[in-house]
Formats: sequence, structure tokens, C-alpha cells
Amino acid sequence: MKKIIRVLSVFALAAALTACGSAEAEFVSASFVGFSGTKYTVKENAAQVKIPVNLISDKTIETTVTYSITGGNAIVGKHYTLPDASGVLRISNDPAKCDSIVICPIDSTGILTKNKTIEITLGEVTGSDIYLSNTTKCQVVIIDVDGGINLLVGNWTGSDLASSKNPAQMEFTIDTCDPTEDFPEANIVIPAGMNITDPIGNKWGSQVDVYGKFDDDTSELLLFPGQVFDAGNFGDEIGVLYVSMDVESTMRGTAEEPVVFSVNEGVLTIKQDFYFALWSEEMEWSGYTCGSIKANGEIRKND
Repeated sequence: MKKIIRVLSVFALAAALTACGSAEAEFVSASFVGFSGTKYTVKENAAQVKIPVNLISDKTIETTVTYSITGGNAIVGKHYTLPDASGVLRISNDPAKCDSIVICPIDSTGILTKNKTIEITLGEVTGSDIYLSNTTKCQVVIIDVDGGINLLVGNWTGSDLASSKNPAQMEFTIDTCDPTEDFPEANIVIPAGMNITDPIGNKWGSQVDVYGKFDDDTSELLLFPGQVFDAGNFGDEIGVLYVSMDVESTMRGTAEEPVVFSVNEGVLTIKQDFYFALWSEEMEWSGYTCGSIKANGEIRKND
């Protein structure tokens, strides 16, 4: 494999001093090959995904580069195919003369396979003064359309959840959503209508949507902190905010930690205790807690 120390530079300096002590220097152009991105996703029912490889140079040239599958849990022939299995790409800084790595997922719609990953690594480059850049690896994630965030869509119920006092209950619906201005990382929404019975017996009915994020890498659902349930059985001016392990910031509306659930097929598991607190900006009291729901409680999806 050809290597160069300063792989981030586009031009390499070769200083050639003459015997007469001349300080003249010759600039020799160097070109670099690498992936244009480090992570790509494709749904299992998509036809294909193309992984481009870039050639950065100050002149129009062509070269070849080898590649290989070096990691991941996807199995060729079971989860995907490689139409061009030669492992060699012809690339150029002329897009019309540039190959891409093509991955074709094998459609397993209707079967819960979980997401699969493929790691691709670039190898040898041909040609003089052409080197690998620092982006020689990329990951392709084949998204299971029957799993991932799709497992969350539907109605959920948590009954007799262990709490700091009386058993708590939760019932809500989850749907996918686009990011919002207030929640730019949101990809799920719990529409207004969530029902909660807190540890001291208060019954809350949300009148606003609650936003969160499903993290596909960790299989966790994160509900963003500082969101208010308008109303409940206390009237429209009072809301309940929630946050893990931090009553003070909850009551002051400055909570930063999300409420986290681990996601499995048909089960959401509460990962840590979280608290309820009443708060009102319009009234002259600072709030009080309504107790906490304990970690490890399970909320189950309704068929």
C-alpha cells in the first residue's frame, strides 16, 4: 500500500537544492483517493446504494483503487449482494469516468432481521504521486424496515409501574415525525392525548405533542427534557415536566437530561428513575414533585 505522511495535503513539496547552493524548489503535485463520506444508509427494500470514491487532484487523471469488505455483521448473499465483485474501481476526477461501489440489499421485508452493517476499506492505488487520503473506511447500514424506529409506531401501555409511592400508569401512542424548529433532532412524536397516573395519584392528560429521538445505534428512545403537559387535573396554567434524577432543574424548567427507554420488540424499558414536578410561571409558587417512576419498569406495545 502506498503511504504518504501528510495525507491531508493536496500538494507535496519536494525541495531540491543544487550543488551551487541555490534555494530554488520544485513543486510536485500529489493526488489523493478516499471516500466522500464515512457512513451511508439504505433500506432493505431499496434497489441499491452507490458509495462514491473521490479523486482529488489539480490535473485530470485516472487511476484504479482496490476495496474489500473488512467488517460488519451483514452477510453477502444473505443480506446484500455486490454486483461487481472484482474489488477494483476505476476512478477519475471526471465524474463521467468514475466508478462507485454498489451495494444491493436483499429484501427481507416482513422478517425482523434488525439493522445490518458493512465496513468497506480501500486498498491499493495505482499511478505515481497518487495516494490514499485519511478517509479509507466507510460503513453502510442496511435498515430493517420491519425494525428500528418502525418498532415504535403504535399504542403503548405501562401498568402498575414501580414508583416512589403508588404504582404509576402510562398510556400513549408513538408516531414518526420530521425534526422541528424547537426539537431539531426529533424523529418521533407522542401526539397529544398521553395519559399518566403519577405516583401520588394525579391523572394527567397531555394537550400538547411530546417529541423525542430514536437512536438506531443504541436502540434507545430519548424523550427531550423540559416539555410541559398542559392541564391535567390542575388546570391549564399548570404543567408537569419530567427529567431523570434531577428534581431541582425539573421544577425550574432548566432540565437537560432526557428520559431514556431501551427499545426491544414490543417492550420499552425505563432505564433510570424519572421525576414528575408541577411548575407554573404565572403563579407565585415554585412547584413541588409528584414522585418518581422507578427504573426497569416495562411499557408494552398493544397488538
